[in-house]
Amino acid sequence: MNLIFRFQRCLSSKSSDRLRTIYDACMKIERYPLDSGLLEGEDTPDNYLLAALKTEKTHIAYAALYRLEDSILIYAFVHPDYRRLHLFKSMVERIQKRYPHMRLDFAANEGSPAVLHMIESGQFLRQETQFLLTYNLKQFYKSENTCDKIISDNGSGKVSLNSSSGLSMKRTQDVEMLSTLHSRIFKDFPSRDISKIYIESMRSLEGIQPFIFEDGDKYPVGMCMLLTEGKQACLAAFGILPEYQDRGLGRSCLKLLCAMLIGKNLAEDLMVQVDGNNTAALKLYTSFGFTKRETFSTYSLSSSVKFEK
Repeated sequence: MNLIFRFQRCLSSKSSDRLRTIYDACMKIERYPLDSGLLEGEDTPDNYLLAALKTEKTHIAYAALYRLEDSILIYAFVHPDYRRLHLFKSMVERIQKRYPHMRLDFAANEGSPAVLHMIESGQFLRQETQFLLTYNLKQFYKSENTCDKIISDNGSGKVSLNSSSGLSMKRTQDVEMLSTLHSRIFKDFPSRDISKIYIESMRSLEGIQPFIFEDGDKYPVGMCMLLTEGKQACLAAFGILPEYQDRGLGRSCLKLLCAMLIGKNLAEDLMVQVDGNNTAALKLYTSFGFTKRETFSTYSLSSSVKFEK
């Protein structure tokens, strides 16, 4: 079969619809983090998309490419009907040729047979592991029964619980405040400017809601980004400022978040993706009642592997 491989920056609406067909077909048999579809792609010099086409109008696979400082992060999706054609290998070969001096990383579900084969053959080396955790909000309703205690300021986007803690959460679009909080909470972001880029890219996603958590004195103590899709909500960038950690505020903020989701009928399940090395976060979520749904790992192409032309 003669296939067309094409690098592109911007997607037309028709092209995006064709890629959505591939993504939806993959979702029927596998689960990915909510933020890994990335069908539109950001129109920047560092981000590209490689599409595999059977004909000019028939997309059968694509790989979203995100250029980091010294590596290319790849999210690849191959339509289930075409997985015997070694399309992933063909796409990696072309990406490697385009970026000969960059390390190639890709994120994948560990249960994928193709991933297992590549690990066993030594083509890819595991770099880090993340867990997709899920929490059914019915559990919270039964255990806490606090949904009728939500106090919401009409039109302000602020939500609090009728409790003595004074803790509240407020929806905000203040990029400067969010960037400052993010850079102080997440030490793997080297500067406030990098945090600002992350915040702005997250805010561009459809369905995203940024929140800050405040104590009784209305001082910010933490933040989160909440993405709702259907009856599922995905929690991202959830954290507490270092000086307020180890006080149980993480659990209290989770309770407030769950109560808000139920009270406003926004979701039935809450998901979060956690770094496998983040033992504190894993302990918080599992003790709260989250269970492991999927395991995802990031792999790097072994430096000794050079695909044939």
